[in-house]
Amino acid sequence: MNNKRIEFIGQYKNLTKDLGYDFQKLYAANYNCYHKDNVIYIWQKGNVVELSDLKEWSWSMFEFFKGVTLEKPQGYMFNRKTGEISLRKDCKAYIDMITIDTDEVIDFYYENYREVLVSQELIDLINELWDNNLIRIVNK
Repeated sequence: MNNKRIEFIGQYKNLTKDLGYDFQKLYAANYNCYHKDNVIYIWQKGNVVELSDLKEWSWSMFEFFKGVTLEKPQGYMFNRKTGEISLRKDCKAYIDMITIDTDEVIDFYYENYREVLVSQELIDLINELWDNNLIRIVNK
């Protein structure tokens, strides 16, 4: 069950001025959004931070990759049910899918997992917010 979220605790004006975020006003709902590289979105309403399309599970990626350095981009498996993250090569569901080629195994994999290619550039965006003390993970 997902009971966490990322909360923005910094000054919004510093996002554009100091960190190079773009500002966008979404008029239909009158939401203010700051985004960088179309990967990280910071919504002024609710002070919510999201990573791409992971939305409510973004906290898991931010928590997992805090302070991490990668030598090369790697595939990670994101569990859609629990928020757990593991290297693709270590994920039993992925291994089962490529070795036990049945509809049941493949359906289980696609219903429960999502593959995320993680690069150092993505981790740097995540850690930029951590390093500047602009975010925290809180319970909903």
